[in-house]
Amino acid sequence: NVLFVPEFLRLLRDEYLLFFSLRSNQWLWNTALIESKDIADNTIELMLRKILQFSDETQNALKLIACLGSFCEESILHLIAAIDDVVTKNTDDKTNIYQPFYFRYRDLIASLDFVVKEGLMDHVDSKYKFAHDQIQSVSYSLIPEKMRGHWHLWIGSQVWAK
Repeated sequence: NVLFVPEFLRLLRDEYLLFFSLRSNQWLWNTALIESKDIADNTIELMLRKILQFSDETQNALKLIACLGSFCEESILHLIAAIDDVVTKNTDDKTNIYQPFYFRYRDLIASLDFVVKEGLMDHVDSKYKFAHDQIQSVSYSLIPEKMRGHWHLWIGSQVWAK
């Protein structure tokens, strides 16, 4: 799988199970040690493991974009995220709509830029796009099914309000 192999190799490198030896001028690994670890053998489990290591804020950024589809224009993020540093309550008094999270625009962009560096998304012009549909699927699966409607309603109400 074109997504699995590079991510699997990154995971091995990040956990120091695969490294380049300057002494022997070659890549080295310990097969027995790798096999003893509980490393996912499919793309979805590998992506899930990686995403769950991110901060809650970064996970929420991925969930947000996953709710919007495979990509999102920065102009939409401006409508959804707060520009100021005022923290909102969990329920909007005007609409009585549950707010599953709060995003400051600059923190949202910082989280997305981090995810781009990790190779899970691409940032081209003013568009953030998942690097693979499996990454979007895993990100969306992190939202409990009973909360997905709340997320979509909150996103829609943010866009509608502005």
